[in-house]
Amino acid sequence: MVVTLANPGMPSGGFVEDSKSAILEQLRSSGHVADFKLISSDLSAVEKLQAFDQAHAALGESYPIVLKPDTGERGRGVLIAQSRQEVIAYLLACKLPVIVQKHIPGIEYGVFYERSPLNENGSITGITLKGNTTVTGDGINRLERLILADSRAVCMAPLFLKMHAAHLDKILPEGEIFRLNSLGTHSQGSVFFDHSHLITPELILAIDAATKHFAGFHIGRYDIRVPSEEDLKAGRNWQIVELNGVTSEPTHMYDPRHGLWYAWRCLAAQWTRAFQYGAENRNFGHRPISFARLRERLNSHKARI
Repeated sequence: MVVTLANPGMPSGGFVEDSKSAILEQLRSSGHVADFKLISSDLSAVEKLQAFDQAHAALGESYPIVLKPDTGERGRGVLIAQSRQEVIAYLLACKLPVIVQKHIPGIEYGVFYERSPLNENGSITGITLKGNTTVTGDGINRLERLILADSRAVCMAPLFLKMHAAHLDKILPEGEIFRLNSLGTHSQGSVFFDHSHLITPELILAIDAATKHFAGFHIGRYDIRVPSEEDLKAGRNWQIVELNGVTSEPTHMYDPRHGLWYAWRCLAAQWTRAFQYGAENRNFGHRPISFARLRERLNSHKARI
């Protein structure tokens, strides 16, 4: 979920609702946002398709193209469309505003960023490399059996069996690698690896500079794509796919090398600092969201998902 982001530390105050397009729009002037267009949910089916054609042309008319609801969480409703037929089916089924976003090739990372309202610059507290869950053919067993026999894939067998239902009887040639997930989301089968060793002064400066285009953002995770590890460390050639707010997780804690206690320590430290930043913002005179408004937004979010 891309949560409400307070606008603390700024004279005007205010909130940005949990619209992914609104958040990306705030960052567009940084020059690091993967280009996108928004299709309204109020259009007819024909009008939606016309709007997509216009958006697709503006984005370069290439496939794959990314489609996702303007509000959502944990990869729900995201499609990397490979054809116009997939786009048509998606637009007909989705009842929410739809973001059409240019597909950025390369490596996907989650970069967790924090900045105290008392400081001019912030820090990166963790980097996650998002990998794929795969199985390897042996020339004997069907895909279904390979999924169930794999120590990682079996943990999400219901998802993978449903996702690849049309290919479960296929026998993969020996040595052929079959990728089971396409989205960089843990709940959709992605494997997360702690790559916090890639944090460099150059990357911190680059993320800091981009963040200054979003007034009032203090803690959360950038999901970015970049051509190479070297580009990431140099803070160059990276594109923002999404920015997630204070309830986003420090996803490097999901690295299989880390245990449960490590994850709990990460979360406890994150929320300790989040409350600290909240207290600092209140000292600047900004009021937190009311309980009634919070309940209203929670009910609205439940209705959407």
